[in-house]
Amino acid sequence: MSPTLSSRTQAPMAPALHTLVASHWAADLSALGTSFWIAPSMYMEIDPLAAWERLRASRSSRPGKASTGARAKTYTTALGQAQQMFRAAEAVGPKTSPLLVFYGLSQAGRAIAAAAVGLKGEEVWDTLPATLEYPLTGRGRLTPLYVSSSSVAGDFHPLLIVPVGDIPDHVVDDGSSAALGAFLKSYPGTTGYDSFARRRTGADADPNYEQRLERLDAMTWRYARHRYFFPAVAGLSPELHPLMAWWAVLYALSMLARYRPAQWANHINVEGSRHAVPIEKILEQAMEHLPVLIADTIEEVTTWS
Repeated sequence: MSPTLSSRTQAPMAPALHTLVASHWAADLSALGTSFWIAPSMYMEIDPLAAWERLRASRSSRPGKASTGARAKTYTTALGQAQQMFRAAEAVGPKTSPLLVFYGLSQAGRAIAAAAVGLKGEEVWDTLPATLEYPLTGRGRLTPLYVSSSSVAGDFHPLLIVPVGDIPDHVVDDGSSAALGAFLKSYPGTTGYDSFARRRTGADADPNYEQRLERLDAMTWRYARHRYFFPAVAGLSPELHPLMAWWAVLYALSMLARYRPAQWANHINVEGSRHAVPIEKILEQAMEHLPVLIADTIEEVTTWS
């Protein structure tokens, strides 16, 4: 339930006079002739039993992508485990309950993921600049587009113009604006940006170098001290943060290595698997790219207001 707020006019009362009325959660705050009745946000109607009933019912009428196949089994099993863990947490004390609640939530997350839009591992793999030369499959790929900011310096054209690299050959060979526009629809950062918005400090002031870089930074993502347009995967918007993409790729590889050791051994066998070299390279580059990306991300989040 959202906090409710109503007012009524009455005779002036002493400022900051607080009188509890009606119940322990409603306060009559009187000042300057106006009284407000406020229901704190902590007051809400929670019915976990009804929620678990809804979740149990959904196991036979599975939603979204969990309607059939392996996702259906994952959805029903994970939700059942989540409910059992939450029940077990109710029966133990605070020394143990955090573990059970956390793993219950983790299994519920698996159910949510099973019902959500399909996200293929190779699509996430392709979003990393480190994998540009190491595809997992021969399918058409959506990879990051490198943006060179060197041309921004000294350019006084009213448009912000930057070279963009790694556009696929088939788009370049087509040469039409229609082909380029269709391709760039998968890159949310390019949407709606075709001109530079000036910030005038005088009647005829031109945008300066810092202002151009600021605009470019707003359109692109920072990765290892460079700028990129990143693709959206599985029709999602906005694009994945590159650190999240790394996390997803390494999580998948770690789960294979830990829980499917035989399959993992097959994948990294250079004599029998076309995935072996790409996996070797991505793990090598993880040791180089991640420290820089972590440092950049910490710098990024500390500037958030």
